[in-house]
Amino acid sequence: MQRVFPLLASVLCVLAVSCKPDAHSAHAAPLNSGSAGPVVELAVLPNNAAVLNVGARLLALQGDNQVLWELNLPDDDAAIAPLAVALNSMTYVRGNKGLYAFAPDGKLAWKKPLDGGTRGARALDAPVALTDSTPAIMMGNDVVRFDHAGAIKWRVSLPEGQQVGRLSATMDGSVLIPSTAGIYSVTGDGNVAWRHPL
Repeated sequence: MQRVFPLLASVLCVLAVSCKPDAHSAHAAPLNSGSAGPVVELAVLPNNAAVLNVGARLLALQGDNQVLWELNLPDDDAAIAPLAVALNSMTYVRGNKGLYAFAPDGKLAWKKPLDGGTRGARALDAPVALTDSTPAIMMGNDVVRFDHAGAIKWRVSLPEGQQVGRLSATMDGSVLIPSTAGIYSVTGDGNVAWRHPL
């Protein structure tokens, strides 16, 4: 429990006060400069770093309030959904222009342009990290799984219905998709295993 409180204090410090620039910080602007403020997404990686996303900016903090890295999304893009973090401490960010994979050190591992548009709701557009640390997202009415290098591993269309809830990953590598036709389970190799009506 003692390690949780410094991390929480770090996050509260960042949200309440603008970050001070240092050798790891490329930008001195405060995270929250608007009156109402932008949406702040927060995820904690397995390596115990906290990653914050505010619009186009990502910031990683250690529990001792040390800025590990800070960056803007490529191509003037901005995040449109909650972050997904993987067991290998990769961070996946869905922007207006694509899906981005960031390594634990903040370096861009890969980016992938997306087709099929967005659903227009943060939860529906969110990526999910599977048990092998690869991501899956919805593109239109398709569930798309990527490999570790950002190539599409498989793409499966929902047999019927439209997505109505956030994707979830199961411990066996499947993806669960809430839809108007029920909950679908798509296996780790891209087969629709079952549908449970709502």
